[in-house]
Amino acid sequence: MNLTKAPIFRMYRLTIAPDDRQSFVKEGNHNMLTSHQNESGTLAMYATNADEGGTINYIFELYKDLDSYQVHANSPQFKQYGQLAQKVLKEREMRELTPEYLMSKPTAFAISGENDYVGQLLEFQLKENTISQFEKQLPIIMKQLIETDNGPQISYAATTDESKEHWILLNVYPDQASLKADTSILEPLNDLITVQNSQQLQIDTMVGQSEIQYNF
Repeated sequence: MNLTKAPIFRMYRLTIAPDDRQSFVKEGNHNMLTSHQNESGTLAMYATNADEGGTINYIFELYKDLDSYQVHANSPQFKQYGQLAQKVLKEREMRELTPEYLMSKPTAFAISGENDYVGQLLEFQLKENTISQFEKQLPIIMKQLIETDNGPQISYAATTDESKEHWILLNVYPDQASLKADTSILEPLNDLITVQNSQQLQIDTMVGQSEIQYNF
């Protein structure tokens, strides 16, 4: 799916208590799998956790447009998930992201339950006077990652401010070994960025349509 307009891309950081994790994951799983099946405008969703107890959760959502988001927001499965979230969330932070480059493998996917997938979230700031060089190199690197046999299922890059100085990069790999194997591909960016946050994410649920591309 080659997108001609920037989709809606959101990142949530949700904190829950350990005792609520099972119900939280169950409802999130139902929400995402049902949405993937019924909503053509819901392009991709990822439920991940960043700590051993699963109390710190990062959720990523990608919608074709605002109308597509409204379809999801008014769906029975989302309302059911929202009711639980109101009860169990200790902290909630939502960030609107501006997609800059999006790539995914050619096949659609719906993953839940025990799995080997692992996410890598990088939040970084560009060093002074590196924007043009960075924007030239990044799409090449992302394309190389996706086209690697055991490379990431998806590679998403987005900015968090109008100046395009602050970015996030989300890659989701089939397993830990694949993530480590691709580390060298990202090395050319090291001289251009200052990493502010690096998280390895365990995947609880992830769904996505096939071959999403934007700005390629």
